Amino acid sequence: MKNNDLNQIRIFAAVADAGSFTQAARQLGMEKSSVSTKVSQLEQRLGVRLLQRTTRSVKLTEAGQGYLSFCHQALEQVQLGDHFIQSLSEEPSGRLRLSAPMNYVEILMQPVIQPFLDAYPKVSMEFLQSNERVNLVTDAYDLALRVGLGQLDDSSLVARKLYDTHLVLVASTEYLENRGVPETMEDLDGHEFVGMMSDSGRRFETRPMLWQGQKVAANFRFLVNGMFGVKHAIMAGLGIGIVPLMFVLPEIRQGQLKVMDHKLDLPKTNMYAVYPSRVGLPAKTQLFLEHLLRWGSRSQNAERN
Repeated sequence: MKNNDLNQIRIFAAVADAGSFTQAARQLGMEKSSVSTKVSQLEQRLGVRLLQRTTRSVKLTEAGQGYLSFCHQALEQVQLGDHFIQSLSEEPSGRLRLSAPMNYVEILMQPVIQPFLDAYPKVSMEFLQSNERVNLVTDAYDLALRVGLGQLDDSSLVARKLYDTHLVLVASTEYLENRGVPETMEDLDGHEFVGMMSDSGRRFETRPMLWQGQKVAANFRFLVNGMFGVKHAIMAGLGIGIVPLMFVLPEIRQGQLKVMDHKLDLPKTNMYAVYPSRVGLPAKTQLFLEHLLRWGSRSQNAERN
């Protein structure tokens, strides 16, 4: 037997309930001939007559009466399914799966994650922290945070820019008192660096580090796969490092870290929220995105002030 045609079933039920092709066609907003054709196609597919037709009336056959009850059940389930999908776009509920680089849960917990979950108690959250990028579609993630220089290279995803932050060369006050502030490219040769590596152990090299157009060969004494680890190593005096300003702004303002006036060419780094599609975005994802955008705006303003 061929697959069911839900439209044929819906039209048959409308004719059976109305007891008239004309009235059913009027209710459905269709031509009477189209309604009749659909019912005939359904009967041909089932191999049984469902309706007895006369010039004045339409009556259900015994088979039609039995089949109609199943049609009502099927149409009711479809309607419930429609209501369920509609509720996803209106009331935030269910599990929200997120991915971000290492340490972003710590950054987002107080300003974004906790307020969001407090506001929407029917939502639960899974948050993967990894410096390796996940596939949002095949790995079934609702949204991911992506950080990098310039524009994202995956055009298949919808990307919303949260903010951009400057990269800064910083060291602890104690370290600079002991080792001195590098003033020239040659001075950097005598300093040790702290840096980031990937989850697989490779050092991140998004672009060469340049001093007045000349490449700097950094001596990395400590590498770690999380920016908070980089920050804490710098604060412990293990070396100098290049970090996004957003990670160290409080420590700079408290005097624990010092931004060095330098001639390094350091670009801005951008943060994006990415998701698979604009169409049918669940309420839980849309609302979390709105929380992220507000946080991004506040963070941008904090850096500028």
